[in-house]
Amino acid sequence: MKKVFFALLASVFLITLSCPVQAFPGQGIRIEEVEAEGADVIVNEDTALARNNAIKDSLRKAVEIAVGAFLSSDVIARSFEIINNEIYAKAQHYIQNYRIIEEKADDNLYKVRIKAAISAGSIKNDLKTLGLLIMEEWQEEMAAVVTVSMTVTGIGSYSDYVRLRGALKNEVKGVRNLYQRRMESGMAKLAIEMDGGAEILADRLALKDFKSFSLDIIDVTENSIDVNMVK
Repeated sequence: MKKVFFALLASVFLITLSCPVQAFPGQGIRIEEVEAEGADVIVNEDTALARNNAIKDSLRKAVEIAVGAFLSSDVIARSFEIINNEIYAKAQHYIQNYRIIEEKADDNLYKVRIKAAISAGSIKNDLKTLGLLIMEEWQEEMAAVVTVSMTVTGIGSYSDYVRLRGALKNEVKGVRNLYQRRMESGMAKLAIEMDGGAEILADRLALKDFKSFSLDIIDVTENSIDVNMVK
């Protein structure tokens, strides 16, 4: 009977984790959805343990993605120890809920891909408490402005393009100016003057909640980024 009880309890706990969490107006809760993949080595054919560790790894990876939206790779590398101890070590603290969208045993690895709802506001507050956001702001002020080439596909109409251009210029931190290089059916090429370059721009776009559309990151290089506009 005890085994049955604990099995039922575990099932209820997992169902609770998979239920969506909503942010209601006035609560000041900022929730972002992130996809991440984790993995662990299968030792002594213990698939259950490897699966559990892979889930933990994927949750940590999701939090790493969220941190990357607030801090540049340079700041993360320079302050890795404190970020690891104060943020990554308590990754599950920032996870509101998650669901597994793919899992498989691949040779001696167990891989899990999840979609997690993350309290981005809590991460931002903790980074601010640690003084890392101040460091990021200082670094941005000192950084040279880089011109990033952006290719956007999936544009439904010219009005969608106008909304996209306005959102990039007015809502994305670090964007100084943007210039249209080419515009044709469903596609546009832009030159964006950006503090920090293409990688930082990609990180911020990945977690940016635009009102009427979203941008899927397709490819990122040192000075270019390809995105797809989804309504």
